[in-house]
Amino acid sequence: MLSNLSKCDRALQNREDSIKQLREAFNKLPGVAPNIGGFISHRMDEVLSGVRSAIAIKIYGSELRTIGEQVRDAIAPVAGLVDLRLEPQLPIRQVPIQYNRTAAATYGLSMEQISNVIETALNGRVVSQVAENQQLVDEVVS
Repeated sequence: MLSNLSKCDRALQNREDSIKQLREAFNKLPGVAPNIGGFISHRMDEVLSGVRSAIAIKIYGSELRTIGEQVRDAIAPVAGLVDLRLEPQLPIRQVPIQYNRTAAATYGLSMEQISNVIETALNGRVVSQVAENQQLVDEVVS
């Protein structure tokens, strides 16, 4: 009877072994950090935690990569732990700005007004939308 079953049906009969085989196959691929599970469970985990994982450890502050690696190495030996990975972090360029409040007050400018001008200059600001090819396209001022 098993010979008539499709690969999918056989995988469903032994789910744990199938997941183990998938993990082993994905772990052979460089740069791939598998997180294997069902679509709905993944989405629910993401909605609840803000992270695509059932359990997440969030670290804030400087030296995040180093601290994250230390935490990963410390919990890696925990029995039953699978799909352990660090989220890739992209550095975000920042421009430190210090306001001269006295000079701003001389010109009658508030910190909010100055911040809005700087934000628009650096990031642009959506001021309208235009219909183009049946899509709304943002018009940005920068």
